[in-house]
Amino acid sequence: MNKSEVNIRDVANRAGVSTGTVSRVLSGAPGVKPNNAARVHQAVETLGYKTRGRRPLGSGRAPQRRKTGNLGLYMPIASSQWAGHPMLDAVFQGLDQACAETGFHYLVEFGDLGCGKPRMAVENKVDGLLVKGGVTPWLREACRHFPMVGVNQNLPGLPFDQFNCDDNHSGYLATEHLWVRGHRRIAFLSDISHHPMLLMRYQGYERFMRSHHLFEAALVHLPDTRQTDLSVPETDYAKFDEVLGDWWSLGAARRPTAVVVANDWNAAGLYQTAARLGIGIPAELSVIAFDNTPELCDLLNPGLSSFQVPLDKVAYLAAVHLARKIDEGLADETPVVQSIAGELVQRESVVTIGLEAVGARESAGVP
Repeated sequence: MNKSEVNIRDVANRAGVSTGTVSRVLSGAPGVKPNNAARVHQAVETLGYKTRGRRPLGSGRAPQRRKTGNLGLYMPIASSQWAGHPMLDAVFQGLDQACAETGFHYLVEFGDLGCGKPRMAVENKVDGLLVKGGVTPWLREACRHFPMVGVNQNLPGLPFDQFNCDDNHSGYLATEHLWVRGHRRIAFLSDISHHPMLLMRYQGYERFMRSHHLFEAALVHLPDTRQTDLSVPETDYAKFDEVLGDWWSLGAARRPTAVVVANDWNAAGLYQTAARLGIGIPAELSVIAFDNTPELCDLLNPGLSSFQVPLDKVAYLAAVHLARKIDEGLADETPVVQSIAGELVQRESVVTIGLEAVGARESAGVP
């Protein structure tokens, strides 16, 4: 093989890893197993792979606007402790596909590696940035002359294009699914009040409940007292003994029959609390959550129904769009926001309430 024709996919195939792993090894990102890193370095040396001046697959020479052939994924708020997290793996999967199609390589940088300024951009190691999880003043200014695209930001007024998961729509559809299964007393549960993604899921829930005249504030647990550090993944399940106790004290006619939970991690905490209090899932309380983390959803008993968040697709579309902006010199004259809907993965945590039960509740004056 001519060394000038070697691309990142060739290196990945030679090393027996994904293109995302190759990217993380070459950028020095944490979270790569030592044996995988060694195989990547060996493949790079054997094949003579070079990261600069890459050309798009299936095309002639690289567009003149490509100076490095690299895209950067920058997460200004997240710490390197997120490396290897399942949700971030989904982002890497989307970037793998986009880079394989466009001929770009990608580098990864977490916020705790700099001071609000991505080193890979300051040091001219990338041709553009994918920005996830927050925006710094430097980014707002630099985007005027440096290509950027937001990945699942959902921040109004950003001066560059965004590709997002439609969490508001997903919250609405998750609630609607419970309603179709006969539930009318539907609660919402989260242990974090200030995370934009979780708030949008709640807003979708509230929109459905209010539009069907079912909303009741007593069935919403969205605390405003806990200041969670969003820069690191949660390591402990939340305990919901007090809120479940309050709901059950409402009596059989008014307690919830189902609950929409802000994410899979909170749902795992709910499962533990329900077990301590002797509340059966789904016999007494149906549960639906978000993110569809298979390692967690399939482990829980019963299996957790969860809305699949299309982070891989969002990352793919954002990266392809960024590559096009770089190659064609597109400017963000009118920033565009594109939202991608997810889909529900059904397991065993939701049961259907019979029409007789629903009718009995409504005839008793219970919505």
